[in-house]
Amino acid sequence: MSAPVHTAEEAYVAALMALDHLQAADVIDLLEPQDIASPAMQLVHQLIHQLCTAGVTPDPAAVLALAISEEHAVGQHQIHVLTNHLMRLMDHRAGNTPGSVRWYAAQALEQAWRRRTAEMAARIGQVVDHADPDDLERLTHAEQAAVDAVRARHRALTEPRGLVAAA
Repeated sequence: MSAPVHTAEEAYVAALMALDHLQAADVIDLLEPQDIASPAMQLVHQLIHQLCTAGVTPDPAAVLALAISEEHAVGQHQIHVLTNHLMRLMDHRAGNTPGSVRWYAAQALEQAWRRRTAEMAARIGQVVDHADPDDLERLTHAEQAAVDAVRARHRALTEPRGLVAAA
């Protein structure tokens, strides 16, 4: 049986769980929570960040234990769902190397940039017919600045030094 196919953000989070806490701490901030589309992946990323801050290697058992202790997974069903999710991410680790964590982050940032651009268009489209022109201009500038910030982080990561640097 082959390892499952993952999104770039899933591959990034799975790679984080293959690193020790010092290595993971060096790359955990390549993605911000809002860069991750999946709420489940956002939660796992947040838990990994907390573990790294506490000096604990973010392996799946530690992630699950923290989720339970902080009541992010309450009851047998939620614990089972999170366990299955973590196991699926572990399947990914068998086929890929943690050394690709920066590559995965860059691809996830590109997806985040595209998603954020679509969200910007939708928000502006929702108010364009009835917003005050000054409010519309402020919204447009704020939305564009948020999109540009994600794109700048992507560009910084994809420069030759960003992808070649060791995790």
